[in-house]
Amino acid sequence: MAGVNSLALDKTGTLTQPQSAQVSFEGAPLSDAEQILVKAVTRQSSHPLSKLIAASIPQPAPAGEQVNHFREYSGKGIEAVVNEVAVKMGAAGFLNQTGNEDLPADTGTHVHLAFGNRLRGRYHFSNRYREGVDKMAGELRNMGYQLQVLSGDNDSEKARLQ
Repeated sequence: MAGVNSLALDKTGTLTQPQSAQVSFEGAPLSDAEQILVKAVTRQSSHPLSKLIAASIPQPAPAGEQVNHFREYSGKGIEAVVNEVAVKMGAAGFLNQTGNEDLPADTGTHVHLAFGNRLRGRYHFSNRYREGVDKMAGELRNMGYQLQVLSGDNDSEKARLQ
């Protein structure tokens, strides 16, 4: 350990406070029934962004929804069939595999949503970093460590993290 000169930190949940991130939906408003489908799927996932989406939906916790064929693809997204409706959520490229050609470019942390092959919009997350991260990073750099950040997100926050 005495020879360590570089530290790698995970961004989501380590440098950020995922439970306090602001979540907003970009697209035509989802119906109550659609929100329940999204909540049913995101509650199956252990990913911090899925948990934020589920918590942001004001609809009651799903009761009796049939969630079938749930699959989670690391770093890409999730999909399931809920009450016979295919729900797919994740990175733009992951949803594009279903034939969606009109996906907007990612310029931040987003989770795109499609029902069947129809893109409905995307959830946008505004990260809130833990208090003291700037000070800690400065102190570690002053001690001679090179810092690396690991993230499955795009480069939209790269400048802020540097």
